[in-house]
Parts: sequence; structure tokens; C-alpha cells
Amino acid sequence: MINNTEVEVEATVRCSIILTGGNDSSRLSAYLRTLARMKLSGSYEPIIINDQRLQIDQRQLRALLPVLKVLNPDRPLRQEQSFDTGAMAAKGKYLLLVKSLLSFDKLVLQESIKDLETSGEKVSISANENFALVERLHYATVGGFRGMFGGSDLATAQDLRQTDGTVDACAQTVDRIMTAQSRAPSGEAITANCTAGATLCKTDSLSTEEQFDREWQYKYSLLREPKVRGGIPHTDGVGVELELKRNNFMVRDLVIDVADYWKYIEAAELYKLKRYYGGYDGSSFPEKSLEHYLAAKLLKLEPDDIYVDVGSMHSPVVQVYHNLYRCKTYQQDLSYPAGINGDMIGGDAGAMPVPDGFATKMGLHCSFEHFERDSDIRFIVEAGRVLRPGGRVCILPLYLFSHYAIQTDPAVLPEGGIEFEPDAVLYCKKGYRNRHGRFYDVPHLISRVRNALNGLGLVIYSVTNAQQVHPSCSVRFIAVLDKNSAH
Repeated sequence: MINNTEVEVEATVRCSIILTGGNDSSRLSAYLRTLARMKLSGSYEPIIINDQRLQIDQRQLRALLPVLKVLNPDRPLRQEQSFDTGAMAAKGKYLLLVKSLLSFDKLVLQESIKDLETSGEKVSISANENFALVERLHYATVGGFRGMFGGSDLATAQDLRQTDGTVDACAQTVDRIMTAQSRAPSGEAITANCTAGATLCKTDSLSTEEQFDREWQYKYSLLREPKVRGGIPHTDGVGVELELKRNNFMVRDLVIDVADYWKYIEAAELYKLKRYYGGYDGSSFPEKSLEHYLAAKLLKLEPDDIYVDVGSMHSPVVQVYHNLYRCKTYQQDLSYPAGINGDMIGGDAGAMPVPDGFATKMGLHCSFEHFERDSDIRFIVEAGRVLRPGGRVCILPLYLFSHYAIQTDPAVLPEGGIEFEPDAVLYCKKGYRNRHGRFYDVPHLISRVRNALNGLGLVIYSVTNAQQVHPSCSVRFIAVLDKNSAH
């Protein structure tokens, strides 16, 4: 069942702007502020898919955006499901599918709608690929947004055009489907499927869960071998630690000072910050706060440091470190606009747009495992360039396993999949909601990390008591890289 909370909108809506609320209330607030600054008229209808059930202040929403619709699905949704849900509730002639609201403005939006109206195309992609604009009819005739969006990546305009069928031939049928969709009960999926030269519109009575499972199984079948159904099993790491020592890695035990961890929590006042992973009661709070505490201790952050949070994705840790240690902080992510914009560094972590010796400290919290293809190797090399002499990088958790493996969720993979190293076993975990999570075995840690150090020092810390902080804490290994400095 979907609970809709909406402010009354005008009868005629030109464009419905559909975006996901995500799992970060601070990012959602940033989206809303961006929309509010656009000062859109009532002919634009913002729709937020709040599938993570973030706590939303309705009065604040109304103050920011008098015209707004919030949908609260009863379960987390994949990206294409989120956009389909929004489209069913939308009133606009055009549907704007938002990947990131942070890097386009009202003029871009207005010009894109104008181009779509005048060009005869059914799809418009923004220059920075942060959003796609489609005619509602085109959305229906290609069977929703499945195939138009794969994982977090937008398809190209050419790919989208190739999916277009004989739109005019089924216009009346599509109108009926769209009308039915607006009244469809939860769990009933109504789609219109196009084939080359002919269009077939049909109703699929499968439940949402059955439909998701069928799609997951199909995407799993497309993946190459070797592959395993299910996630990478948790181990105590003892065997991996022995193998590290046999291969001459410097391994040190790290016993968490639990009392000192709580002093950090108190000093940072994390328990007061709802935007910090849901606050103290949030399920991710123990693990994330422990990771941030350990990184800060191992990096030895000080006021004169220049810290870069790599693969940050709007993590609140940059503000926490700045407030607590008074150091200058930057956040880097592939999803940010290219270049340096204030404290944001956009682009590839393996080729950062910063001068040599830019940073004194860098941290990667649950991000290094998501670096695809050779981007992990390139980052290690880049770290040697970006760090000043005496600088330090902390990677945690460092995911290690008995054999080389990559965890993925077929449901979020783009059309055509992504390239996985052929010697990695794929572990396909339903509900993982990430396309790539790398687990090194010792030989691959040597070939991909140690062999790329180029003069950097490497120490691996073995965390012995994470569950004394909280039973959910799982950080086991941490990598610390130093540039010309002894631990």
C-alpha cells in the first residue's frame, strides 16, 4: 500500500519531476532547496519517492515548495520501480526523471522541455546525464522505465530512441493503460510492451514481489560463470590474516578502546544529528560511527590537515571531522560535477583534478570496494601523487576473503551488465542494491594494491573487538597507506 501525502496541485501540469528521496535526509533537503531556488510555477509538479521512510517535516516542505507530492511506498524500491511509481501518480504531460538535482537549473529544465516539444523526439537527455525527460506516451509504450535506466546509469539518448515502437498505432490503448495505472491497486503491474513494428499492450497480474523475483532471476542468468547465488559469507578472518603474514604484509592488531569511542561520540554530538545515518537509533549508526572514529584515530587528524573524503557521496563525516578536529575538509565523488566546486571534488578518484601534494589525509569509508575494473589500482597510484610527504590514507573496511570475489545485485545492473574481472567469483545477493563490491584474496591484494604502492607504505590493521561496540559492527580489516612516514 502506498500512502500519499500531497499539497493540492493545479489541474494542468506541464511536467512532473520525479526523484527518489534516498536514505539520506540531508541530501533530500538539498534537493528541496534546489527546487525551491528554481521557483517553479504550478505547472511543474515535484514528486518525491520516499521509499526509505525518511522523517519529513511537512511544514518545512510546504514552506519550501507549496506544490509538492510525497509518495511513501511500504518497501524499498529499485530505481526503475521508483520512477514507475512516480509516473503512476504524475499528472504532467512530460516526466522528468532525476538522477541528481544538484547540477542543473531552471533554464536547463525549460530548454529541455522546449527541445522535446519541437524536435519530434520522444526522449531528451541532459548534457551532464543527470536527468532524462520523456513524453508520457513514450514512457507507456516502452513498458515503463525498465531498460531506460540500469542501476544508477542513464542510457544514452540513442539507446532510448531505439526502444521506441510504433507509438501512434497504440495511442488509444496506451491512454487506457495510463488511466488504469492511476487507479491500479498496490501490487498490480500494468505495462505496455513494444516490439519492432508492432505494439502489444498487456496487463501483468504478478505481484510486485513475484515480478521482482522473475526479473532478478533473468538478470542473474545473463551473468557469466563462475557465480554463486547469495552473498559472500562472513568469516572470522583468521585464515586470511595468517595468509597476509605469510606473504610479508605488515599486520597489526587493533583493539578498540570502547570508552574512547564513546568519548568521540559525545564530543562530536553524533547522537543529536538525525542526518547522521538516522541518528543514534538508526540501524547504520553503530558501524558508520565506528568506521569514522577508527579512521580519525588512524589518520591522526589535526587542525592543519587538508582532508579529502574519497567516494564520499554526501557523507556527513566531512562536517563531523571539520567540527571536531578543525581541519579543512573536501568531499570527492564520481557523481559530483567535474572539477573543484567549493568543498566538492568531482570526477574519477584515480585522476583527481587537484595539484600534486594537495592533501595531507584521505579516507575511504565503505567506498573502495565499489571501485570497478582497474579504478582501485589507479586510485592507489593517484594517492601517491595527491598526498603530501608524510600524508596518510585510511581505507576501511578493507574487504578480504579466502578467494577473489565480487558481490553484486543483478537487479541494479545496467542493460548489458558491467565488466567483472574474469578471475573473480561473482556472489549475487538479492537486496544488496550495489552493482560492485570487491573482496580481495591475498594474491589479488598483492597484484592490485601492494604492487601499485610505488613507495607508499602499507600497514593492515586487524580489528579484534568491533562487536564490543555493538553486535552489528563488522569492520575486520583496515588498510593504512603512508607517504614517507613511519607508523
